[in-house]
Amino acid sequence: TAHIWSNPKFSPDGKTIYFTTYDYQGIWSYSLISRKLRTITDDPRSGYEFTISPDKRVVQIRETGYSGAYGTARGIKLGTKYSQVIARYGYQENTTIAGSIINIDYKDTLHCGFQFLDQKLVGIIVAAPD
Repeated sequence: TAHIWSNPKFSPDGKTIYFTTYDYQGIWSYSLISRKLRTITDDPRSGYEFTISPDKRVVQIRETGYSGAYGTARGIKLGTKYSQVIARYGYQENTTIAGSIINIDYKDTLHCGFQFLDQKLVGIIVAAPD
């Protein structure tokens, strides 16, 4: 299947390029040394925002939208109510509010964060622990 590639990011050592498709469907890596393409994930919207660590691991993925098939290890998916996230994750470490948007995070303890619009989950960020 042909892809239109987007959002290239070089590894810290400059030997690998990571990228997604134009519609953020998955994450791939291409080794400039071996000239091999590798699929990291083909999950929908996983390429929207991702971060590469110095040891060339994908360490952060963001999922956004009003609904989604994928969720966190605690069963939270896009569209979940704010109160349900608090019930599953407990009291958050940090909160920011701007109008009808609420951001909460558990970055130090659980390595994740959530964004809500009108009390409905529209963004999930999950990061690999150090």
